[in-house]
Amino acid sequence: MEGKDLDCVVILGEANLAYLTGYRGPGALLISKDGVKKLLVPLLEVYRAEELVKDAEILPYTSYPVKRCIYDNVLYKRLKEAIVYILKELGAHKVGVDISEGDYDIIFYVKEKFKNIADISEVLKEMRSIKDPKEIEAIIQAIRIAERGLAKSLDLIKDGMSEIEVAGIVEFGMRKAGANGYAFPTIVASGPNAAYPHAVPSDKPIGKHEPIVVDLGALYNNYCSDLTRTLFIGGVDPEIKRVLEAVIEAQEEAIDIVEPGVKACEVDMKAREVLAKYDLDKYFIHSLGHGIGIEVHEAPTLSSNSDTELKSGMIITIEPGIYIKGKYGIRIEDDVLVTKSG
Repeated sequence: MEGKDLDCVVILGEANLAYLTGYRGPGALLISKDGVKKLLVPLLEVYRAEELVKDAEILPYTSYPVKRCIYDNVLYKRLKEAIVYILKELGAHKVGVDISEGDYDIIFYVKEKFKNIADISEVLKEMRSIKDPKEIEAIIQAIRIAERGLAKSLDLIKDGMSEIEVAGIVEFGMRKAGANGYAFPTIVASGPNAAYPHAVPSDKPIGKHEPIVVDLGALYNNYCSDLTRTLFIGGVDPEIKRVLEAVIEAQEEAIDIVEPGVKACEVDMKAREVLAKYDLDKYFIHSLGHGIGIEVHEAPTLSSNSDTELKSGMIITIEPGIYIKGKYGIRIEDDVLVTKSG
């Protein structure tokens, strides 16, 4: 705010609100240059917000009048009108807004009322990409929960089960292991379906010897994990085993070069170089990974055209995959913390 000479910032988007306050839900956070913080939430979210947020004034808003309510400070305005009302009350002139998040109707309305608007989206992306110790610990716990949830599921997965059934078993396992929720809908894709990187679990029965790609993530204290394992029932075909070993080698060599100062594209290219040795690089059809945190996809992106330099405190996925249409797919994914030493 000081760098952009802002009087106030308007934080929109559930992920940003969770990052800055601990409250994950609809609303807006307003922060003035002198440190005043006001969190606007729907009336039905007030109790939860008050429980979670201790360092901001909670202001409930609603688009309809409430004749009898214990809250005297209810704003009978829609969120966009409540935001402008508070900004004027705070005497704001130059306002920062993350235009990459939230409802564009709100953003355009604020821009209409305050001509002097600055985009703070890149600042927030940079902040969120570097994790502090508490965030790192939450992500570690989310990873452990996903691992335990999958481990508890393995003995229950049998050939003949549908992909949907397996997804349900895995998600129940994560819940039993302590997940507050899921970072994303669990992917279970077997045989030819595993050639779709973002497959949706179907009623297809799982067969013996075919790859079963399970992409899962737990949510813990607002933070995500993101893991992929490729499973088999009854042994692995030698040809598929060769591909699996190449994918594991590509992942390990990519992880080995991770350290501060290395460009994201260099990590991506290392995995592709390994797969090229086995003439498999043409089947690797997505970027190598991405940042994780409050959201499962955050900055940075590990792609062949990303010049972003890795920094200590970033947590990234490393997830090479091979996808052969009509046959099968293989993917292995882990979450990697960038530290000062590697």
